[in-house]
Amino acid sequence: MGLKSLEGVRELALTYAQAYTRKTETVAVTDALDRVLAKAVFAQASSPNYQAAAMDGIAVDARRTFGASDMAPLTLTIGTDAFWVNTGNAMPNGANAVVMIENVVVLDEMHVQIEAAAAPWQHVRNIGEDIVATEMLFPRNQV
Repeated sequence: MGLKSLEGVRELALTYAQAYTRKTETVAVTDALDRVLAKAVFAQASSPNYQAAAMDGIAVDARRTFGASDMAPLTLTIGTDAFWVNTGNAMPNGANAVVMIENVVVLDEMHVQIEAAAAPWQHVRNIGEDIVATEMLFPRNQV
């Protein structure tokens, strides 16, 4: 093949590069099996994107529960001091802790009792606990 000029080497390199250049396209995630990412993928939203209950029980303002004990149980009013939540529910305004259902004594339709204080952010999943918006999810060339 002999020596090539700089221009000849450049043309040859471009020819080879074009042969290996892959076209990109946007496809649905459900059609992406065995495909290769042309560029990195970043999270557009945090997950969870709200403060969520991590347990079934009652959502409370932890400060309201301070002092509760088995010797001095605390009675809370549903809808005012306590709010029923299931795992994954958004935390009600003003609530910053969840008391597990196993630790709640139902007195009647409107009142419950607890025998231990809740710590702030106890059993609460914070915004972005799993994924933070702008976080890289997959790097370029990921299959």
